[in-house]
Amino acid sequence: MPMGNGTLLLPVKVEIRKKLKKEAGDYVHVRIYLDESVPIIPEELQACLQDEPLAVQKFQQLTQGK
Repeated sequence: MPMGNGTLLLPVKVEIRKKLKKEAGDYVHVRIYLDESVPIIPEELQACLQDEPLAVQKFQQLTQGK
């Protein structure tokens, strides 16, 4: 949840907080990296798309993020 000042409020499971030695309400610094790996299209999806030419066309128009 955005706090409006550039920070975000994110829920963290108790198990993860214990590993980080953090309590509810503690602040943590999170670093996010861009995933530049090439997406892998499962064979099952490729087979389904082959049956539907319009679906292939729509799928190819999607961005990698979508």
